[in-house]
Amino acid sequence: MRQRDRSEQPIKGRRANRPKTRTTATPSIADLQKQVGVLTRELRDAREHQAATADVLKIISRSSVELETVLDTLVGTVARLCRADQAYMYRRQGDMYRLIAARGLSGEAKEFVLTHPFASGRGTATGRAVLERRPVHIPDVLEDPEYTYWEGQKIAGFRSMLGIPLLREDTLAGIFSIARTHVEPFTDKEIELATTFADQALIAIENVRLFDEVQKKTRDLEESLQQQTATADVLKVISRSAFDLDTVTTAILRSAMELCNAPTGLLHLRDDDVFRLKLALGHNQETVAFNLAVPIPLHDALHRRGPVHPGDYGHYEDMWNDPAYRFKKAVKMAGVRAGVVVPMFREDEVIGLFSLARPDPGPFTPSHIKLVQTFRRSGGDRHRECAVVQ
Repeated sequence: MRQRDRSEQPIKGRRANRPKTRTTATPSIADLQKQVGVLTRELRDAREHQAATADVLKIISRSSVELETVLDTLVGTVARLCRADQAYMYRRQGDMYRLIAARGLSGEAKEFVLTHPFASGRGTATGRAVLERRPVHIPDVLEDPEYTYWEGQKIAGFRSMLGIPLLREDTLAGIFSIARTHVEPFTDKEIELATTFADQALIAIENVRLFDEVQKKTRDLEESLQQQTATADVLKVISRSAFDLDTVTTAILRSAMELCNAPTGLLHLRDDDVFRLKLALGHNQETVAFNLAVPIPLHDALHRRGPVHPGDYGHYEDMWNDPAYRFKKAVKMAGVRAGVVVPMFREDEVIGLFSLARPDPGPFTPSHIKLVQTFRRSGGDRHRECAVVQ
């Protein structure tokens, strides 16, 4: 037999070398409970965020024209999820940004923000967000060297602030902002969450903008169709009535009243240096009698003192309180506040006045005034033809 080599023999008193095995420390029950708690909170927060997002999206889909409802829900939801004491939503109007929704403000603070719109600038978080077109986070406005919005800060009391721009492609539609009244910077997760809801606010604003555009186009189309129909009806009356001036002017005045939502109308025709009442629609007997007895002087043709030229008209949002309006007694007797007066010309000579009025103060739209001017030209043409025949 081969003798065992001396080096292979074990040395007495020593243990043979064996490969070492690594041992992993077993987590304690307390550590496992802590990890479960963290995961449970993260899962609860994620579910809460998803539920809140779903609720907001439902409101947006149901209330596409109720922007105030959507934004009020948005600012309240973000303030709660991001542990913010205050939330602000601003909408762009020209170069300024005006408050349209808020949460967590006192009455004094809200009134101040409403009456003090802001522009782009380094002095506020929102102003910087406008300039930089990205979220701007100020951990403590009192320690920020560029911050200058001290009066607003004193009234509202915010310290940590986040401003997020509402961007539609390259167009800035508004600013969303959240704040805390103590110093506690917002976390990356809170900033990301607030940005997500800012995107939803932009969707709501865009929905309303598009809806308003469609509604305006629809109203314009309906109004144009009504005007075309009314004009066609007047032309039919003119063609059938030959030289019956009373019938024609009545049809013209009535159509103008209907299309301009004016319940009352008057037609005055010139008699030397005054205009005398020829036709009254929608007025009580007392008002008609007063207008018959009190003609309008030529120098007050537009119901205010001054000359009158082709293309002129008088427009009064509140005749009772307009210092330039000359016939307050008559309109108070008639119970009307808003009015428009359009002179009727034959060549360059004023020959009559069309006037419409409403009981409530407020403006006539430019399209309504243009419509009355169109009908006035029809009346002037018919009056000229009748004069030629006579």
